[in-house]
Amino acid sequence: LINEDLNLELWRAMDADLRLSVKKLRFDGLELGAVAATITAKSGKLFADVPRSDVLGRAGRLQIGFDASANPPIGKVRGLVEHPVVSGVLGNIFPNAADIVSGRAQARIDLLASGATLRQLGGTLSGEIAVTMPEGARLQTDLRQIKEVAASSPPGWSSLPAGRLFLNSLMARALVKDGTIAVEQIQGTAED
Repeated sequence: LINEDLNLELWRAMDADLRLSVKKLRFDGLELGAVAATITAKSGKLFADVPRSDVLGRAGRLQIGFDASANPPIGKVRGLVEHPVVSGVLGNIFPNAADIVSGRAQARIDLLASGATLRQLGGTLSGEIAVTMPEGARLQTDLRQIKEVAASSPPGWSSLPAGRLFLNSLMARALVKDGTIAVEQIQGTAED
């Protein structure tokens, strides 16, 4: 599926205007809960506006666009998501990480990709993701031991040392370039 063409002729022929409101949405193993969306497709251009999803939070907006009339086709994801429950989002994407960080956040997403297959889109995905947690965050790990664990363990969430730390605020910014995500900055404040 990842290498298959996206059937651009079908995308170009599509003419639809949909309003969607569901109590529970599951997509490829990802549980999104209740979702409301508006989807418009015409002349090879698709636009989806998602003003509400239980996982993403009830405020903010996520917009997804795909232009099959461009050569190569272009996909965009932009949004500002207010107050998602971080553990719920992480738990859906990385099941072992659900309990590592908890709290409410604000996420700003701005991603762009081009290609005629999912692999091409993923390989060109570029942009920025920024997350702030101004109300604080709870980390279920011992930051003092992370350096030692990182040097001696395989990558992943399951090898983080157990512990607890409350941060008064947390901010993280990641850059995405050609399908690779790199954390550019993480900053937090905590009382000793």
